[in-house]
Amino acid sequence: MAATPPNQAQPQYSADGRWWWDGQRWVPATAGGIVATRPNRFPWGVYGLLGCGAVALLLIVAIVIGSVLSARSTPGTATQTPSASPIAKGSLTSVQVLAEGIGGRSVGAVLKNVSQNYVFEFSYKATVYDAQGAQVGVFSMFPDVSLLPGEMVSIEGGGDATAPAARFILTLNPDHFACAYPVVKAGKVPAPVPPAPGIWTKTETTFAGEHPGYVTGTLQVPTPRQGLTAQALLYDSAGHLTGTASSDKLTSADGPTPVHIVFDESFTYSGFHNPWGPVATATVSAYDDLQTLPSGVLGDCQQLTA
Repeated sequence: MAATPPNQAQPQYSADGRWWWDGQRWVPATAGGIVATRPNRFPWGVYGLLGCGAVALLLIVAIVIGSVLSARSTPGTATQTPSASPIAKGSLTSVQVLAEGIGGRSVGAVLKNVSQNYVFEFSYKATVYDAQGAQVGVFSMFPDVSLLPGEMVSIEGGGDATAPAARFILTLNPDHFACAYPVVKAGKVPAPVPPAPGIWTKTETTFAGEHPGYVTGTLQVPTPRQGLTAQALLYDSAGHLTGTASSDKLTSADGPTPVHIVFDESFTYSGFHNPWGPVATATVSAYDDLQTLPSGVLGDCQQLTA
Protein backbone atom coordinates (compact mmCIF):
# COMPACT_ATOMS: atom_id res chain seq x y z
CA MET A 1 0.00 0.00 0.00
CA ALA A 2 1.40 3.39 -0.96
CA ALA A 3 1.96 5.70 1.93
CA THR A 4 1.09 9.33 1.93
CA PRO A 5 4.18 11.50 2.15
CA PRO A 6 4.46 13.33 5.45
CA ASN A 7 4.43 16.73 3.85
CA GLN A 8 1.45 15.91 1.66
CA ALA A 9 -1.89 17.27 2.70
CA GLN A 10 -4.68 14.89 3.55
CA PRO A 11 -6.90 14.21 0.50
CA GLN A 12 -10.29 15.90 0.27
CA TYR A 13 -13.18 13.46 0.32
CA SER A 14 -16.72 13.85 -0.92
CA ALA A 15 -19.54 14.22 1.56
CA ASP A 16 -20.48 10.56 1.22
CA GLY A 17 -16.87 9.41 1.61
CA ARG A 18 -16.83 7.45 -1.65
CA TRP A 19 -14.70 9.91 -3.68
CA TRP A 20 -11.52 11.91 -3.16
CA TRP A 21 -10.05 14.81 -5.05
CA ASP A 22 -6.63 14.17 -6.55
CA GLY A 23 -6.21 17.79 -7.53
CA GLN A 24 -7.68 17.37 -11.02
CA ARG A 25 -10.61 15.01 -10.73
CA TRP A 26 -12.73 12.92 -8.34
CA VAL A 27 -11.36 9.44 -7.97
CA PRO A 28 -13.14 6.51 -6.36
CA ALA A 29 -11.90 6.18 -2.81
CA THR A 30 -10.88 2.57 -3.41
CA ALA A 31 -9.05 3.33 -6.61
CA GLY A 32 -5.32 2.74 -6.61
CA GLY A 33 -5.45 0.97 -3.29
CA ILE A 34 -6.52 4.05 -1.43
CA VAL A 35 -9.21 3.38 1.18
CA ALA A 36 -11.22 6.32 2.43
CA THR A 37 -10.68 7.05 6.09
CA ARG A 38 -13.24 9.71 7.10
CA PRO A 39 -12.76 11.25 10.45
CA ASN A 40 -15.27 10.11 13.12
CA ARG A 41 -18.23 12.46 13.37
CA PHE A 42 -20.75 12.18 16.29
CA PRO A 43 -24.40 13.10 15.37
CA TRP A 44 -24.86 15.40 18.38
CA GLY A 45 -28.14 16.83 17.00
CA VAL A 46 -29.68 13.39 16.77
CA TYR A 47 -28.48 12.50 20.26
CA GLY A 48 -29.95 15.77 21.59
CA LEU A 49 -33.34 15.07 20.08
CA LEU A 50 -33.32 11.56 21.48
CA GLY A 51 -32.42 12.92 24.92
CA CYS A 52 -35.24 15.48 24.91
CA GLY A 53 -37.70 12.83 23.81
CA ALA A 54 -36.63 10.54 26.64
CA VAL A 55 -37.10 13.32 29.20
CA ALA A 56 -40.57 14.15 27.84
CA LEU A 57 -41.54 10.48 27.94
CA LEU A 58 -40.44 10.23 31.57
CA LEU A 59 -42.50 13.30 32.46
CA ILE A 60 -45.61 11.85 30.78
CA VAL A 61 -45.18 8.54 32.63
CA ALA A 62 -44.78 10.38 35.93
CA ILE A 63 -47.96 12.43 35.34
CA VAL A 64 -49.98 9.32 34.45
CA ILE A 65 -48.76 7.45 37.54
CA GLY A 66 -49.54 10.45 39.75
CA SER A 67 -53.08 10.70 38.35
CA VAL A 68 -53.73 7.00 38.96
CA LEU A 69 -52.48 7.19 42.54
CA SER A 70 -54.57 10.34 43.20
CA ALA A 71 -57.70 8.69 41.82
CA ARG A 72 -57.15 5.69 44.10
CA SER A 73 -56.67 7.84 47.21
CA THR A 74 -59.80 10.01 46.54
CA PRO A 75 -62.33 7.77 44.78
CA GLY A 76 -65.10 9.41 42.84
CA THR A 77 -63.70 12.93 42.80
CA ALA A 78 -63.35 12.90 39.03
CA THR A 79 -66.98 12.02 38.38
CA GLN A 80 -68.91 13.23 41.43
CA THR A 81 -69.86 16.74 42.46
CA PRO A 82 -70.63 17.80 46.04
CA SER A 83 -74.29 17.29 46.92
CA ALA A 84 -76.47 19.97 48.47
CA SER A 85 -76.65 20.16 52.24
CA PRO A 86 -79.22 17.67 53.54
CA ILE A 87 -82.45 19.09 54.93
CA ALA A 88 -82.91 18.48 58.65
CA LYS A 89 -85.84 16.31 59.71
CA GLY A 90 -89.08 18.16 60.39
CA SER A 91 -89.51 19.19 64.02
CA LEU A 92 -91.99 21.12 66.14
CA THR A 93 -89.16 23.50 66.99
CA SER A 94 -90.04 25.11 63.64
CA VAL A 95 -93.51 25.99 64.98
CA GLN A 96 -92.97 29.03 67.17
CA VAL A 97 -95.40 30.39 69.75
CA LEU A 98 -95.74 34.12 69.07
CA ALA A 99 -98.23 34.93 71.84
CA GLU A 100 -100.24 33.27 74.62
CA GLY A 101 -103.18 34.24 76.77
CA ILE A 102 -105.24 32.95 79.72
CA GLY A 103 -108.59 34.16 80.93
CA GLY A 104 -111.47 32.51 82.80
CA ARG A 105 -111.75 28.97 81.47
CA SER A 106 -110.03 29.75 78.17
CA VAL A 107 -106.42 29.64 76.96
CA GLY A 108 -105.10 30.61 73.56
CA ALA A 109 -101.91 30.82 71.52
CA VAL A 110 -100.66 32.18 68.20
CA LEU A 111 -98.40 29.83 66.24
CA LYS A 112 -96.15 30.40 63.21
CA ASN A 113 -94.35 27.99 60.90
CA VAL A 114 -90.84 29.41 60.48
CA SER A 115 -89.58 26.53 58.32
CA GLN A 116 -89.37 26.93 54.54
CA ASN A 117 -88.92 23.19 54.03
CA TYR A 118 -91.92 21.66 55.81
CA VAL A 119 -95.69 21.87 56.10
CA PHE A 120 -97.06 20.89 59.51
CA GLU A 121 -100.36 19.25 60.39
CA PHE A 122 -101.17 18.35 64.00
CA SER A 123 -103.35 19.10 67.02
CA TYR A 124 -102.31 20.49 70.40
CA LYS A 125 -103.55 20.02 73.92
CA ALA A 126 -102.92 22.48 76.77
CA THR A 127 -101.96 21.26 80.23
CA VAL A 128 -102.91 24.04 82.66
CA TYR A 129 -101.21 24.83 85.99
CA ASP A 130 -102.05 27.14 88.88
CA ALA A 131 -99.72 29.69 90.44
CA GLN A 132 -98.21 27.02 92.72
CA GLY A 133 -97.36 24.75 89.77
CA ALA A 134 -100.08 22.19 90.37
CA GLN A 135 -101.90 20.81 87.34
CA VAL A 136 -105.51 22.02 87.31
CA GLY A 137 -106.76 20.94 83.87
CA VAL A 138 -106.09 19.60 80.36
CA PHE A 139 -107.79 21.25 77.39
CA SER A 140 -107.95 20.24 73.74
CA MET A 141 -107.00 23.12 71.43
CA PHE A 142 -108.95 24.12 68.33
CA PRO A 143 -108.73 24.28 65.39
CA ASP A 144 -106.41 21.50 64.25
CA VAL A 145 -103.21 23.10 62.99
CA SER A 146 -102.31 23.09 59.28
CA LEU A 147 -99.44 25.45 58.56
CA LEU A 148 -97.68 26.15 55.29
CA PRO A 149 -94.23 27.80 55.39
CA GLY A 150 -94.47 31.30 56.89
CA GLU A 151 -98.13 31.02 57.91
CA MET A 152 -99.58 31.73 61.34
CA VAL A 153 -102.70 30.50 63.13
CA SER A 154 -104.38 31.10 66.47
CA ILE A 155 -105.70 28.21 68.56
CA GLU A 156 -107.96 28.21 71.60
CA GLY A 157 -109.12 25.74 74.21
CA GLY A 158 -111.08 25.67 77.42
CA GLY A 159 -112.68 23.55 80.08
CA ASP A 160 -113.34 23.21 83.76
CA ALA A 161 -110.24 23.81 85.88
CA THR A 162 -109.95 22.90 89.56
CA ALA A 163 -108.25 26.24 90.30
CA PRO A 164 -107.51 29.50 88.49
CA ALA A 165 -105.00 28.92 85.69
CA ALA A 166 -101.68 30.75 85.78
CA ARG A 167 -99.83 29.13 82.89
CA PHE A 168 -100.11 26.27 80.41
CA ILE A 169 -97.91 24.04 78.27
CA LEU A 170 -98.74 22.94 74.73
CA THR A 171 -98.04 19.35 73.69
CA LEU A 172 -99.16 17.12 70.84
CA ASN A 173 -102.61 15.65 71.25
CA PRO A 174 -102.09 11.88 71.14
CA ASP A 175 -105.61 11.37 69.81
CA HIS A 176 -104.67 13.02 66.49
CA PHE A 177 -102.02 12.23 63.89
CA ALA A 178 -99.11 14.64 63.60
CA CYS A 179 -97.09 15.04 60.41
CA ALA A 180 -94.32 17.13 58.92
CA TYR A 181 -94.58 17.03 55.13
CA PRO A 182 -91.37 17.95 53.26
CA VAL A 183 -91.87 20.55 50.55
CA VAL A 184 -90.90 18.90 47.25
CA LYS A 185 -91.93 21.66 44.83
CA ALA A 186 -91.39 24.98 46.60
CA GLY A 187 -92.54 26.98 43.58
CA LYS A 188 -96.04 25.48 43.93
CA VAL A 189 -96.46 26.51 47.59
CA PRO A 190 -98.34 29.82 47.89
CA ALA A 191 -96.67 32.73 49.65
CA PRO A 192 -98.03 33.38 53.15
CA VAL A 193 -100.58 36.14 53.70
CA PRO A 194 -98.98 38.72 56.00
CA PRO A 195 -100.94 39.81 59.10
CA ALA A 196 -102.62 43.20 58.88
CA PRO A 197 -104.04 45.68 61.39
CA GLY A 198 -107.64 45.13 62.41
CA ILE A 199 -110.35 47.24 64.06
CA TRP A 200 -112.19 45.80 67.05
CA THR A 201 -115.79 46.89 67.44
CA LYS A 202 -117.51 45.81 70.62
CA THR A 203 -121.06 44.41 70.56
CA GLU A 204 -122.99 43.53 67.46
CA THR A 205 -126.59 42.39 67.25
CA THR A 206 -127.41 39.76 64.63
CA PHE A 207 -130.33 37.50 63.92
CA ALA A 208 -128.73 34.94 66.25
CA GLY A 209 -128.68 37.34 69.17
CA GLU A 210 -126.01 39.35 70.99
CA HIS A 211 -122.32 38.96 70.12
CA PRO A 212 -119.35 40.41 72.00
CA GLY A 213 -118.10 42.20 68.91
CA TYR A 214 -116.33 41.86 65.57
CA VAL A 215 -113.07 42.71 63.82
CA THR A 216 -112.69 44.20 60.36
CA GLY A 217 -109.52 44.55 58.33
CA THR A 218 -108.03 44.15 54.87
CA LEU A 219 -105.73 41.28 54.03
CA GLN A 220 -103.13 41.67 51.27
CA VAL A 221 -103.26 38.30 49.51
CA PRO A 222 -100.13 37.97 47.32
CA THR A 223 -101.50 35.35 44.89
CA PRO A 224 -105.02 34.18 43.97
CA ARG A 225 -106.39 31.74 46.54
CA GLN A 226 -109.36 29.58 47.27
CA GLY A 227 -110.19 28.18 50.69
CA LEU A 228 -108.37 30.74 52.85
CA THR A 229 -109.50 30.99 56.47
CA ALA A 230 -109.23 34.48 57.96
CA GLN A 231 -108.65 34.97 61.69
CA ALA A 232 -108.97 37.86 64.10
CA LEU A 233 -106.52 38.13 66.99
CA LEU A 234 -107.07 40.37 70.01
CA TYR A 235 -104.29 41.50 72.37
CA ASP A 236 -104.12 43.41 75.62
CA SER A 237 -101.68 46.27 76.21
CA ALA A 238 -98.97 43.81 77.32
CA GLY A 239 -99.21 41.76 74.11
CA HIS A 240 -101.06 38.81 75.64
CA LEU A 241 -103.65 37.11 73.47
CA THR A 242 -107.14 37.90 74.84
CA GLY A 243 -109.39 36.53 72.12
CA THR A 244 -109.51 34.86 68.73
CA ALA A 245 -112.13 34.07 66.11
CA SER A 246 -112.18 32.66 62.58
CA SER A 247 -114.19 33.34 59.46
CA ASP A 248 -115.76 30.85 57.13
CA LYS A 249 -113.44 29.81 54.32
CA LEU A 250 -113.12 32.54 51.73
CA THR A 251 -114.43 31.46 48.34
CA SER A 252 -111.71 33.44 46.59
CA ALA A 253 -109.12 35.99 47.56
CA ASP A 254 -106.56 37.99 45.60
CA GLY A 255 -104.86 41.27 46.42
CA PRO A 256 -106.68 43.55 48.91
CA THR A 257 -109.31 41.35 50.58
CA PRO A 258 -111.65 42.91 53.21
CA VAL A 259 -112.69 40.59 56.05
CA HIS A 260 -115.38 40.85 58.73
CA ILE A 261 -114.95 38.36 61.60
CA VAL A 262 -117.59 38.02 64.31
CA PHE A 263 -116.70 36.85 67.83
CA ASP A 264 -118.94 34.39 69.59
CA GLU A 265 -118.84 33.47 73.27
CA SER A 266 -119.36 29.84 72.28
CA PHE A 267 -116.39 29.69 69.90
CA THR A 268 -115.01 26.66 71.71
CA TYR A 269 -117.55 25.61 74.33
CA SER A 270 -120.87 27.11 75.30
CA GLY A 271 -120.54 29.75 77.99
CA PHE A 272 -116.87 30.57 77.47
CA HIS A 273 -116.10 34.24 77.22
CA ASN A 274 -114.42 35.36 74.01
CA PRO A 275 -112.65 37.71 74.25
CA TRP A 276 -111.54 36.58 77.67
CA GLY A 277 -109.64 39.76 78.55
CA PRO A 278 -109.28 43.46 77.75
CA VAL A 279 -108.66 44.45 74.12
CA ALA A 280 -106.00 46.99 73.17
CA THR A 281 -105.14 46.00 69.58
CA ALA A 282 -106.50 43.73 66.88
CA THR A 283 -104.87 41.90 63.97
CA VAL A 284 -106.24 39.93 61.03
CA SER A 285 -104.38 37.01 59.43
CA ALA A 286 -105.14 34.00 57.23
CA TYR A 287 -104.01 30.45 56.60
CA ASP A 288 -104.44 28.06 53.67
CA ASP A 289 -106.24 24.75 53.30
CA LEU A 290 -103.72 21.97 52.60
CA GLN A 291 -106.26 20.24 50.40
CA THR A 292 -105.95 23.03 47.82
CA LEU A 293 -102.28 22.24 47.12
CA PRO A 294 -101.59 20.43 43.82
CA SER A 295 -100.58 16.79 44.04
CA GLY A 296 -96.86 16.14 44.22
CA VAL A 297 -96.06 19.39 46.05
CA LEU A 298 -95.46 17.65 49.39
CA GLY A 299 -93.54 14.49 50.24
CA ASP A 300 -94.58 11.69 52.54
CA CYS A 301 -95.53 12.29 56.15
CA GLN A 302 -92.74 12.35 58.70
CA GLN A 303 -94.41 11.52 62.00
CA LEU A 304 -93.93 14.16 64.66
CA THR A 305 -93.19 13.30 68.25
CA ALA A 306 -93.59 15.42 71.36
